[in-house]
Amino acid sequence: MNFLLIHNSMNEKTKVLTSDAATHIISTGGTVLGPECGYSVEQLQSVPTEYLCSCDCALVFGGDGTMLAAVRFLAVHNLPVCGVNMGRVGFLSSVEKSELRYAIDHLLAGNYCIRPRMMVHCQIQRDGRPIAEYEAFNEFVVRSGELSRAISYSVDIDNQRVNNYIADGVIVATPTGSTGYSLSAGGPIVLDDIEMLLITPVCAQSFFSRPIVASSSSQVEILCSGSRDRPSLTADGQCCFSLQRFDRVLIGASTHKAKIVQIRQENYFDRIKKKLYQKL
Repeated sequence: MNFLLIHNSMNEKTKVLTSDAATHIISTGGTVLGPECGYSVEQLQSVPTEYLCSCDCALVFGGDGTMLAAVRFLAVHNLPVCGVNMGRVGFLSSVEKSELRYAIDHLLAGNYCIRPRMMVHCQIQRDGRPIAEYEAFNEFVVRSGELSRAISYSVDIDNQRVNNYIADGVIVATPTGSTGYSLSAGGPIVLDDIEMLLITPVCAQSFFSRPIVASSSSQVEILCSGSRDRPSLTADGQCCFSLQRFDRVLIGASTHKAKIVQIRQENYFDRIKKKLYQKL
């Protein structure tokens, strides 16, 4: 079995654990592609194509931010991802760092399953022409680029006007992302194997500001119209693009799927209580 090792370069402990993982993989008959110290998420663009084509599983060492960055890149190459939690919450991770050898042994023995997860794609249009595109695993957020300032925007779903809003922003999340920023903004918890789009206004100045669930085949359009607003778009809270007035933000299901490795069966709601309630 061929492994690609990816780590958070800002956490020194991840580098040590990555090297330990490489030693255990090689000693038990597996193969590590590339350096045994692995690649940082910043180095993913430099991973040779032949490694991406022959990799069976990527072990990602870090917290949720590291997982989000790795998944956005690896999903395009259809690679399974097994997250090893080195952060505080690690909601997206498959195993804790104390379970690393256990996880590697199960992967080498074929005792795991791969759960495909929906991702979302965004195209930004200006004057009728596309100017930028992004992928996200958790969510896209349109919000003010300035602190403590509401923005004016409209939301359409499949060319049907939903509402005009004055709000701090709007979140378009996947089921996986429903337990992230959307949950904090009052959105529902959605089982992560359902395919849908979750639209959640953030602190809207309106009685009609409930979250909306749309089909995964729908297209959500967000149009910022405030003449003095300085809105921005973020993908998973990591990639950022500055929007101009009347830019069209078109969001729908991605053609790519995140392939998340599951080592053992787990009650989803127990995971939510363990990760989100007990650790925060």
